[in-house]
Amino acid sequence: AVAPLSLGGLFDELAREFAPVARAKGLTLTAAPSSLWIASDRDLLRSMLQNLIANAIRYTDHGRVLIGARRDGERVRILVCDTGRGIAEADRQAVFGEFVRLPGAPVDEPGAGLGLAI
Repeated sequence: AVAPLSLGGLFDELAREFAPVARAKGLTLTAAPSSLWIASDRDLLRSMLQNLIANAIRYTDHGRVLIGARRDGERVRILVCDTGRGIAEADRQAVFGEFVRLPGAPVDEPGAGLGLAI
């Protein structure tokens, strides 16, 4: 259900959840402070961000992952930025298909792809 949601609170919660995984890989995970509130389905947004953060950590070998938001006029852009290998221009549409994995993904890792189809 769509309801008012504090992005700062959600980002802090996600950072606490993923900090141990990031630390285990030697990465820094940062949640940028945010006072923004949005109207969203909390569970759906949280699920999407969990997926993006997990992928950012999985495909980043060193450096950092940042969770944040920027106001863009009447809209808000939610960002998950990392210092990982990135996605080649030619693959950017394909990664939104079901069961798609990027080249270089560990083959022994569980999962069916990037999960961006949702």
